[in-house]
Amino acid sequence: MQKNIDIPLPILETIAEMMQQHNLRHEIIAGNAMDNTITLEIKYERETRSFMHDIEDYVEDFREGLIID
Repeated sequence: MQKNIDIPLPILETIAEMMQQHNLRHEIIAGNAMDNTITLEIKYERETRSFMHDIEDYVEDFREGLIID
């Protein structure tokens, strides 16, 4: 399974650590200087789907201002 996620640069290091902890493979497929984001294609298995949800939740919380980095 794979999913593309736009990651804000201020939280990229945290997201990278989350992916490393759960051995999620990824590839940078795009960057957007105007939005200050990069797009990652993250590959995961059914067993690691919950970790993908954790990453998505973290990104959403950051965008909603719930996480200050």
